[in-house]
Formats: sequence, C-alpha cells, structure tokens
Amino acid sequence: MSYACVALIDEYRSKKQRSLDEIRAQAKETQASIDKTTRAMHDAQAEYLKYHSRKSKKPVAVPSLGRGRQRWKFADGKEKQLFRECMDLQRELKRLEKKKSSIISSVVFFAVSLRVNEDPTKDSETFISFAKDYHSRWGIENDIKTIKHVFRRHVHGRKPIKRQLAIVQGMIIHDYRKVARKAEIMTRLRAIKSPTISWNLKRPWNRRKFGKEMSNLHSPVRFLITTWCYAITLTITDKLKDEF
Repeated sequence: MSYACVALIDEYRSKKQRSLDEIRAQAKETQASIDKTTRAMHDAQAEYLKYHSRKSKKPVAVPSLGRGRQRWKFADGKEKQLFRECMDLQRELKRLEKKKSSIISSVVFFAVSLRVNEDPTKDSETFISFAKDYHSRWGIENDIKTIKHVFRRHVHGRKPIKRQLAIVQGMIIHDYRKVARKAEIMTRLRAIKSPTISWNLKRPWNRRKFGKEMSNLHSPVRFLITTWCYAITLTITDKLKDEF
C-alpha cells in the first residue's frame, strides 16, 4: 500500500513552534557536541588511569556516576583534578544525551495511506491536517491509564473476582469524574458566553481540547481527593445527627 510520511514538530507536550530545519540543525549541533565530549572524556579517563598507575600500585576503576560512594582520597592535587575532570565530562555527556532524547521525541512521523495515483505533494496541507486529526482523538489511552493508576484500588490475591471488582469500581469513579468534569466545563462556557459544544466548529469530527482551553480543571487525583473529603464530611455529619 502506498502512503505519505508526515512529520509533525513539537506537536506533543511542547509549547515550542520549531520547523524541521531548526530541529535538524539542533540535532547536528547536539550530536557534534556529544562526539566531542565523548572523545574528551575518554582522553581524560586514560590520563587519569595512567597518572594513578604511576602514583600507586593499587588498581582503580574508571570514574563513573554510579550509585556507589565516590572516591575521596587522592595521592595529590593533580590526581584529584583529573578525577573531577572525568566526572564533569560525564555529567556534561549525560546532559547532552538528555537533550538529544528531547529532540528525537519532539518529531513524530505519521503514515497516511494514498489513493491510486494520488500525489501528496500537490495538497500537502490536507495530509498534515490528517496527521493533526490523529493528535486530536478522544484520548482513550489516557482514560485507561487513569483507571489503572488512579481510580483502580490495588488488591492482592489469587481470586480474580477481587481484581475484576477493583477495575469495575475504578471505571465507575472514572465515569462519574467525566460527568462532573463536563458539568464544570459547561458552567465555565456559559459564564464566558462561549458555545457549549464539545466539538471543533471548524473540524466537527474533532473533539475540543478543553484541557488546553481552560486552566485548573479538576485532575483525576484532585477529583479523587475532593470525593474522599466529601464522603468523610458526609459520614461525620450523619453520625453527629444520630448522636444528637
């Protein structure tokens, strides 16, 4: 099947608006810095090991950013300086690797199927809009993640009915949260006299991103805490009424 490859830059979890050429330039610059730092680190490590072998007969490991305790006793100031240089270069290399990962994750490729004899270069904006439509989907994956990690009670046992009950309870709380969230959104839209519709007027097959349009909407954890506080307050109030 023929398809067109569409690249979107800074489409996910980013407020930057970079072009593909800018990303390429940053990637080349970062990779060049990584190569240069790697060579400098290897040279510094070799110099450190060579200097240590002249000062002591005891073997020594290559300096690393591991979890163990770092070396703190040295033969002289020169050896300490070489050790610190190795550690600083490793930290710099780690920072550059993190920057490289951020650049890679900022580019997302989409494959859009083509009709017979269709040329995507003649109407590239249409194919770009198709790729952006995928980003504007309902977010089912995030809902499932919320149920599993926030609303589902973690239980242990051999009986599957316990796990099934925990999942059903999590789904019920999740659905109740969506109803409460929708009511909160509708209230805010009416207050600012905005259309109370849940789809995009320009692209009606896309849902509106209320999370980006509105700030301070109830997060899953915040909603759960609010629900707990309400239930505890209601329970205490009922008990006080029964006693008095």
